[in-house]
Amino acid sequence: MGVYRWFNVLGLPLRDTEGEILRWFHLLIDIDARKRAELSLAGEKRLLEMVASNCPLTDVLTALCKFVEDTSSDCYCGVYLIDWRGSKFRIGAVPSLPATFNDPVDGLTVSPQVGPCGVAALTKTQVIATDLESDPLWQSSAIRPLALAHGLRSHWSTPIYAQEGRVLGTFAIFNRVPASPTQIQQDLIAQVTPHCQHSDRAGIERSGAEAK
Repeated sequence: MGVYRWFNVLGLPLRDTEGEILRWFHLLIDIDARKRAELSLAGEKRLLEMVASNCPLTDVLTALCKFVEDTSSDCYCGVYLIDWRGSKFRIGAVPSLPATFNDPVDGLTVSPQVGPCGVAALTKTQVIATDLESDPLWQSSAIRPLALAHGLRSHWSTPIYAQEGRVLGTFAIFNRVPASPTQIQQDLIAQVTPHCQHSDRAGIERSGAEAK
């Protein structure tokens, strides 16, 4: 699968003594790291502003998901909060997947049988399902037939923690092809979950508290 990168392209003409252009030289400067850093800072600033403004829970989580989707193309993101009173997953935000996918997930019991999100929440570890279709580990999971019916092949899930260590929910990324996270995607996951203690952590924890 190809990867898109940012380049700054400069064109320089080579002219003869009469000023006519004989040929062009092009200089390509890889500015991908700089552009991604700029996008990351802009996205984080936007999230901080929303949290500081006490924006509704769904708006904050939707912006968080869209931030990751826009920065890392060809993926779909979701935040699944957990109501531990009944050990149920509740939709926090899954902005780019249809109701036919989201509605059956809302209310699923937090258990290993659900799939990667259930395992991630209970074991407090990141779970990477690179291919839901072929991996025998997920053959009987509740999420597998639903994901495959919507053209989703891989599913990565990372726990979202409160400051005291309890699990508030999970942050999930879905892809239409079998895949593992790239380093860029892992960096994004770390940025939007409480592990790295980034500035947007407060918004995630507040969101989880509101959902209880």
